[in-house]
Amino acid sequence: LEGYAVRLTIETGWLEGGGKRTVERLLADLEGAAASGDAIATIEAERAFHRELWSHCGNEQLLAFMGTLQVQTRRLLMYNRASDGHPETQVTTHRQLAGIILSGQPDRAEAAIRDHVLDAAKSIVARMPENVPNR
Repeated sequence: LEGYAVRLTIETGWLEGGGKRTVERLLADLEGAAASGDAIATIEAERAFHRELWSHCGNEQLLAFMGTLQVQTRRLLMYNRASDGHPETQVTTHRQLAGIILSGQPDRAEAAIRDHVLDAAKSIVARMPENVPNR
């Protein structure tokens, strides 16, 4: 769903209307939070980055659903990433993602977001206590 919402956001022309500057600012916020070592601030900056990417899709039902999903995702991230200790990986991943989004190509952006969300889900599930040996 997030990939589709990002596709719609790009198709609205939002990037050309100031969206590129906003994406760059939010990426800088994420980089700053990660550099500070504050895991909670890093998670919040990551969520803000994602929310901005889909929040201009123009589909009210999708926006409502995405807002609910983001609350649930935040819980998982707080549970799973606060002790992960690899904020530089998040920065690198989101920098690459921003580059694809800023290219303005809806197909590439949708696929990149979809892959990013699936990779994050796999990583989160792998670190859950019931999936980690000797925990």
